[in-house]
This record gives sequence, structure tokens and C-alpha cells, in this order.
Amino acid sequence: MERFKNKYRVESNRLTNWDYTNDSFYFITLCTYLKSNYFGDVLHNEMKFSELGHIALNCWYEIPSHYPNAILDEFILMPNHIHGIINLQNDEYNTYGNLSNVDGHTNTKDVACNASTNRELSQKMSGISPKQKSLSAIIRSYKSAVSRIAGRAGHDFVWQSNYYDRIIRNAIELQSIRHYIRYNPLK
Repeated sequence: MERFKNKYRVESNRLTNWDYTNDSFYFITLCTYLKSNYFGDVLHNEMKFSELGHIALNCWYEIPSHYPNAILDEFILMPNHIHGIINLQNDEYNTYGNLSNVDGHTNTKDVACNASTNRELSQKMSGISPKQKSLSAIIRSYKSAVSRIAGRAGHDFVWQSNYYDRIIRNAIELQSIRHYIRYNPLK
């Protein structure tokens, strides 16, 4: 375990040895600081957005404009968090990241191998470095944009410092997570 300033143990909540530029589906959860209800309220099983909620929603829809490798899948904006699925497609020749083309099963080892063998070609074609296409770069940019626009609008808004992610491993899991996201307001 690494220690920060020889005092604090710092553990990453990211999967060790996984390249977060790999083509895959990622389930993301972003929370507001202290889980404050900035984005609105759930009334009659439906989300009613505040001004900050509309800002967060509009910025989410803008992600593919800034990151063409990010394909938005199912997502929901709740009063104090966002659940979303982002499908990274950095390699135009890779079909492993698209679970709809798989018979309910995929092997993350195959995804990693396929992505790494074509990464050099993909980089030359895009002109964008792989780290700029990573999941963390996308999330960092999104959170920054929401914070910046909220601040300009006069809102005192803060995100939780990190985010949660899960690499979706097969089509069955993808469908289960989509269902969870769709019906989250009912809970």
C-alpha cells in the first residue's frame, strides 16, 4: 500500500491493471458532496429537476460532443447522484466493447487484448492521446463543467471528491444495470 506523506494510506478504487481507455461499457455513479439534494426532487415517482439539475443534465448530454469515443447509454439524474452507463469506443475496429453484438457473454481479457492490439492505429487516426480518452478524463471534465456553470449561475455546488465505476462484463449484467437505472426513481 502506498502512503501519502508517509502518513495516510491511499488506495485507488479503480480496478488494478485495467486500462480505463479500454473499449467497454462502464457503470458510473457520481454523488454530490454530503449527498446534498442539489439536482431536484422525486415527486410521484418522477424526477423534477432544479436549475442545477438541468445544468447537470445538459452537461451529461454534451459528453459525446467533447469525447466522440464516449457513447451514452442508460442514465438517470437523481436529487443527489447520477447513475449512467458510458460505452467507450476508442477503436473503430473493436466490436468487443459493444455488448449488444455478444451472445450474453464477453471476456474482459479478450476486450483488453483486442483494444491494445489496435490502439496504435487508433491513436494515429485520432490525434488524441489515450489518456484524454480515458474514463477518468471524461468524468473529470464533466464534473468540472457542471461545477463551473453552476458557479457562474450563482450556485454553491460541490461534488463528492471521487466517483464509483464498474466495468460491465456481459450483456446480462448490462441489461440488469439498465433496469436498475430506469427504475431508480421508484425507490
